[in-house]
Amino acid sequence: MYSFSNPSSSDTESRDANATQSGYGQMALCFPSTPQKLLMTVGLFLGGSSLFGVGLYFSYVHVAPQQARIQARNDYVRDRLKKKYGYDMYNTQPKKD
Repeated sequence: MYSFSNPSSSDTESRDANATQSGYGQMALCFPSTPQKLLMTVGLFLGGSSLFGVGLYFSYVHVAPQQARIQARNDYVRDRLKKKYGYDMYNTQPKKD
């Protein structure tokens, strides 16, 4: 029967001994039990890796256009600030006049 009170040390020791004898107290190895499951695991791993690789490729391909768009927007904002205030507050280089 189940008891809802605190277990004594002898109960804990006997439970641990029973778990070890029955095999539940030992560490289980994590691997597929059949060749079909192993093949499925390898296939899913390769499929996930290929999806990750495709995402990485598209991310790399689209970096240059994004950087060019950001640079164009930054240049536009700097030109507007120059026209409005007469100086470039983001440029730390002294003007060569």
